[in-house]
Amino acid sequence: MIIAYIIAGGIILFGVCKIVKNKKKVKDIIFRVVPIKYLIGSDIRYIFNVINKIRKLLNLKVLESDKKTTLLAIERNKEMIFENKVSHELAADEIGELLELGADSVGEIIGYKYRTAEACINAWMKSEGHYRQIIKTDYDWCGVSVETDKNGYKYYCVLFGNE
Repeated sequence: MIIAYIIAGGIILFGVCKIVKNKKKVKDIIFRVVPIKYLIGSDIRYIFNVINKIRKLLNLKVLESDKKTTLLAIERNKEMIFENKVSHELAADEIGELLELGADSVGEIIGYKYRTAEACINAWMKSEGHYRQIIKTDYDWCGVSVETDKNGYKYYCVLFGNE
């Protein structure tokens, strides 16, 4: 398997190539286009989309993705990886920055060691505290981060804020 890209009509398409060989001769090249959104940040997109689907089902406003909040969520995950500690106690700096930027209300949900974003979301949905953050009506935006440590464990963080 080879991950490759081609330019078609000025658009870059990413895909997976499989070369099928028969007696040392290339028999066929199969190229399956994979949309870029599924190659880059798919866990992040999944979490963001599911949170908004839940909110839509409950007739709550859809959250915007905020660049600064996303960068702070990335910082949170990197901090937890560096400290080797999963805790809301470490969030003081990032929450303080969001409040300085004008947020009236800030929230955080974190997860650790879930193999998939789906498993993490399912755990959050079963937790009353995490679920309350997801459906809190005050929020206008969020930032999502998924980072992997050197052992392959995933850290999940969503920071929420409002205007």
